[in-house]
Amino acid sequence: KDTKNYSFLMSGKIATINVEKGQKFKKGDVLATMDTKTLQYTADISGNTSETAKATLEKTISTYDTNIQAAKTSIETLNTSIAAAEQGIEAGQKSIDANQVALDAAENALNRLKQKLSDAKALNNAGGVSDSDVKDLETNLISKQAEYDTKVAELNSAKAELQSKKAEVSSLYDKKKTAQDTLNNLYVSKDKDVKAAQAAVNSANTSGDIIQKNINDSTITADADGYVMELPYKEGEVIAAGYPVVVANILADVISPLIEIVDQFLAEDGVFVISGIIDTKEKEI
Repeated sequence: KDTKNYSFLMSGKIATINVEKGQKFKKGDVLATMDTKTLQYTADISGNTSETAKATLEKTISTYDTNIQAAKTSIETLNTSIAAAEQGIEAGQKSIDANQVALDAAENALNRLKQKLSDAKALNNAGGVSDSDVKDLETNLISKQAEYDTKVAELNSAKAELQSKKAEVSSLYDKKKTAQDTLNNLYVSKDKDVKAAQAAVNSANTSGDIIQKNINDSTITADADGYVMELPYKEGEVIAAGYPVVVANILADVISPLIEIVDQFLAEDGVFVISGIIDTKEKEI
């Protein structure tokens, strides 16, 4: 038989001692327990902390995922707007080209009419063209001039519209760059914040595991059959970790099977000595 000191792995107040001096016990019997009220309270707080940390982690991921999706959607919308604006630039350039052709035609017509009027006036002075014909040409010239001025205005308007479209495209590209920077920053921040939130969860879980282990260690259970030799402490006393609560004699259960093979390990004429056998185990040994 061996002497074994049963002790708690932590300091605390002894709640119960379930055996008496000289009492026999069996493997699995609870010998003593420690007061766990404070530990249980701490465990409850730790559990709340763990749940809060998990909720924070989930919210962090959810919030970033929402913001990231919003940033992606914004970029997609800007890409659509840029494509439309660039098509507008292409159309605007075509409009300018068409207006330029129309203006050139109007200018040529105006110049021809001016020359025709000049010739008519010269002939009118010589009596070759009537005053009414000259008057008609002057009226036509006014109309052609107005048409020409309109074409100039239309061309200038088309050019202004094109510049506006180009400015719009430039602005859209700036907005897209800002949105892309925002998206990139969100990815970086998400990685950092999620790691921090996960670390908080891990820390809370580790703390909870330690507390739960302490609660589990607050019960002293016999790991073999034996009987109580000493009870150094009483219920209600505060005890430090490692100090014996129950001092017991433990049956060496390895002796019975060892008897069958011990001769293999003895020297010639060697003797296997067994001492201190409990009376109830004498016949077995």
